[in-house]
Amino acid sequence: MSLEQWALCFKVPAVTVSGHQQLDTLLAATQITSLQLDTIEGLGTSYADAPCSWQRLELTGGIDWKPAAASTE
Repeated sequence: MSLEQWALCFKVPAVTVSGHQQLDTLLAATQITSLQLDTIEGLGTSYADAPCSWQRLELTGGIDWKPAAASTE
């Protein structure tokens, strides 16, 4: 792997991203193309349509989705 490729890979396999603010910060880091994390947790909404420069995301743990709040109507 070249130095340029290495600089674009962010590997922190023991780190958990908690909540929207931390995930938004990573999504804003446009120089990252490959990301390795343990877990993403505390999200209540989908990020499927979020702009992102990542070409690869590897989760060594998983994604912990919060269930959507039930409507009382």
